[in-house]
Amino acid sequence: MDEMGAVRTPGRQRQSRTLGTLMALTGWLLLPIGALFEVMCFGAMRPGGQKPPWSPLVGGVLGLIGLGVVLGARYLLRQGKRHLSPVTTLTEVLRDPPFVLYLRTFTDDPRLAAVTPQANLRSTFGDEHNTAQSLRTEEEQLQVAVRPFGSMVTVGRPGEQLPPVGARRLYLEDGQWQQGVLQLMAEAGESGLVLMGAGPGAALQWELAQAVALVPPQRLVLVVPMEAEAYEPFRRQAGALFPASLPDYPAAPRLRKYAAKIKGAVYFDPDWTPHFVRFDTPGSPGNFQRVIESRFVYGLRPVYERLSVPWPGVRLRLPVHAHPTRRQVPLFIAMLAVPIVVFGSLIWSITGGL
Repeated sequence: MDEMGAVRTPGRQRQSRTLGTLMALTGWLLLPIGALFEVMCFGAMRPGGQKPPWSPLVGGVLGLIGLGVVLGARYLLRQGKRHLSPVTTLTEVLRDPPFVLYLRTFTDDPRLAAVTPQANLRSTFGDEHNTAQSLRTEEEQLQVAVRPFGSMVTVGRPGEQLPPVGARRLYLEDGQWQQGVLQLMAEAGESGLVLMGAGPGAALQWELAQAVALVPPQRLVLVVPMEAEAYEPFRRQAGALFPASLPDYPAAPRLRKYAAKIKGAVYFDPDWTPHFVRFDTPGSPGNFQRVIESRFVYGLRPVYERLSVPWPGVRLRLPVHAHPTRRQVPLFIAMLAVPIVVFGSLIWSITGGL
């Protein structure tokens, strides 16, 4: 929720399935083109061989072009998915349990909606940047991780024209948001799961107090999108709401290449004993293609087991290739050929074959 929790009017939606589909398809077509430029960049800048002295300069230019194309493709994909993201209603959600209720401060939405590269830049052509999994936002990865508990829903920010990608959004009228949240919380606490993002704000404090009263402790998980310095004020303020308070931020070395905003999560025993699991330490199991999904699934495995839902599991080790593999080469050629054929056909039809 927002910091004051005073306005909950529905946003004026401007979604277009046609535009969303076109943007997504264009993004997927541009990704292999950008990857091709980066492969040529690596080839030009690789030492050895009979290369002209200006080869590194050419490689740098090719790399910048490839990076621009890849970033543009990722933007188109993200915006396309926002046009295609489902919007639901309170009645529809309550009619179809179980579901996962996700509550957070609205200021977390843009932070968790970004797609952050999580791997060595050498592998842009390979597995780390150009796959559907690596292009998921952090909220999308949360949605995938909690799928065994039900579909993830959340209250949308008032006035937003396009919903972020991830949880299904529903929009509550001004003056009805508290009653709507209570209904959602009670139903999710009965058969699903309640995720709450740690953060500031009077509205979130109210929601935390209601969650402690309505939700069984084993069905409540706090997501921590902050470092220790920001978590400590939250712990002091919100800890009094919990029967056994909230745990300190665990002291452990931070994984250097961890760039995700979500740093960990807190789950509870049936007697409200809290457990803080950090995602950003060298000992946290997971991979960097599904950084949040994998760490949530492994770090919070007791939550799945206690609620008797299927534990999804994820592969911890994924291949990382600096160069295309034999299997990737024909796939890349096919993906590159599609836009060439399409644009060539358009030019042919416009010029009349001249």
